[in-house]
Amino acid sequence: MVKGAEKVSHLVQKETGQRYADRSGWEVVGYFQDLDVSAEVRPFDRPDLGPWLGEKASLWDAMIFSKVDRVFRSAKDCADVAHWAEANCKILVFSDDGIVLNFRDEGKDSMSAMMSKVFLMLASLFAEMELKRTRDRVLGAHRFLRKTVRWPGGYAPYGYEVVDHPDGGKTLSLEPHTAGVAREMAEWYIAGWSFREIAGELNRRNEPTNLVRHLRAQGKTETSKGKSVDGIEWATSVVADLLRTPSLRGYKLHRGKETRGADGLPIRIADPVFDRELWARLEPALAARSTKKTRTFSTSALLGVAFCDACNGPLYQKNAPKKSSGKVYSYYHCPSGSAKGRANCGTSQPSQQLEDLIEETFIAKVGDRHVPVRRYIPGEDHSEDLAVVKRAIKGLREEKDEGLIVGREDEDEWKERMRALLHRREELEALPQRPAQWILEDSDETYATAWQARDTAGRRQLLLDSGIRLVVKPGPALQARVEVPEDLAARLRDAVTRSGSIPYEDGGLPSSRAERVDTSG
Repeated sequence: MVKGAEKVSHLVQKETGQRYADRSGWEVVGYFQDLDVSAEVRPFDRPDLGPWLGEKASLWDAMIFSKVDRVFRSAKDCADVAHWAEANCKILVFSDDGIVLNFRDEGKDSMSAMMSKVFLMLASLFAEMELKRTRDRVLGAHRFLRKTVRWPGGYAPYGYEVVDHPDGGKTLSLEPHTAGVAREMAEWYIAGWSFREIAGELNRRNEPTNLVRHLRAQGKTETSKGKSVDGIEWATSVVADLLRTPSLRGYKLHRGKETRGADGLPIRIADPVFDRELWARLEPALAARSTKKTRTFSTSALLGVAFCDACNGPLYQKNAPKKSSGKVYSYYHCPSGSAKGRANCGTSQPSQQLEDLIEETFIAKVGDRHVPVRRYIPGEDHSEDLAVVKRAIKGLREEKDEGLIVGREDEDEWKERMRALLHRREELEALPQRPAQWILEDSDETYATAWQARDTAGRRQLLLDSGIRLVVKPGPALQARVEVPEDLAARLRDAVTRSGSIPYEDGGLPSSRAERVDTSG
């Protein structure tokens, strides 16, 4: 069947059928047209034709088609419908082919009827052969296009648009707006945003997903499954898949995997949305957080920061409303007593006191120090190119192991690509190597300003990043100490040199790992 609003073939077929019915003096009781439905679908299963061969069969005597190949692309389907028509005493007409199967008249077993069956079966066989030839041509064209920088068709990946190729056909080019949005998403993730937070921000900004963009460009208001375009939003999984897809690095994909050229290397069809510098920062962030689960509880300011001195277990925040007044009392406690066979530590202190203590101590110790940040130093080497080549070699070997190389032609092509890759690997390994690296340097932001600018979750993250611990002793009176890790102490000593200020009388932090904070009053 035809596709697209500009096609008129189905209208011509309808007119042809109407003329045949008028000439025969038949009354038309209905029409069917399965647009955008493949002829490979069984006639009995087609949404428009199927009911006329089922529950509506008693409403008609003759069915008119324009041509055999508009109905059947399988000789078996043709035979099934012919047998059904014979069993139900129906007339099948293929007007443009001049074939009529008349199973209503008494002479339905005449030589004419038998010849009609023969011609119908032959026509369906030719239609099946033509379908196979068409499929082979299309698959062959796609196999060829997969090894070029031309775009084979379909929706462009997010961040790109389909444009004319100078040598003919189509290719991809960066689409400024969506490419910019994708880069924003990457920067957000590197800064610590979750996939859920990124999706929420995009939805708040009314940024359409890639599917919505393409459907709207075609003037469609619903998906093929009938879902309204307006109801489609960014989801966590969509954001995660988008940030990981190689297509945003300019690579051409087939079934979700990078396609390779004759040299065995991935084909880059367009300029990357994520350039090397951005991907070098995004990739480790994706890898580092890939196994972490989204927290389902509300933020506790000192979770992972405050610990019990008796058992070294974390303190958890608990809110307990008082029935008489309705006032909510919040405190941190050690739940070790809930574990079978363990004594209750009895560590429990009001939340506000502990949070005030850690804030005062944190600001006093590091408030005027600059917050260290990681900065990426691009490498003057070919390590990324070498990694791409090694990944391509591994991919080729996997194809061989999976039995995907069949026949001499495939074998010769596989060997040629492997030889090219091995040669390229040898060239790259011979080049001088100075790997890219991350360095720590001080930002313009101090810990004091950073603390004031952040919310509860942000302050907790500052404490976690610093490695500072608040250790609380059991007992009714608040006794606690703040522990500063050695690596943070070294970082602060470097900051003293930078800023020229000395926060302690001896010129540095205490030599011991932990300093006791007197909270006895």
